[in-house]
Amino acid sequence: MKYFEPHNRHLWIQLIDTKEEEDESAVLLPHSYKPKQNEFCLVQVKGFAPDCQNMWKRGDKIVVEERMIREIKMGKKTFYAILENYILGIIK
Repeated sequence: MKYFEPHNRHLWIQLIDTKEEEDESAVLLPHSYKPKQNEFCLVQVKGFAPDCQNMWKRGDKIVVEERMIREIKMGKKTFYAILENYILGIIK
């Protein structure tokens, strides 16, 4: 299983790591401290359902809300999908 075919207006996406390397700090923080996470992320389109309303292209880089990404685990493979409605924009 190497391929995921999205249906019902979903896009198959690949996560793009945009985190910059962080310098090590000498400041001690409590264990419960969690830095604020960016709620948006950049992903790349790998495929899309035939009933999508927009004309996406494989390789398009799009901005989505991170919490709307669906993680699909099938055996050892993990696929990521998002509903077309949750796409905020495309990076050109």
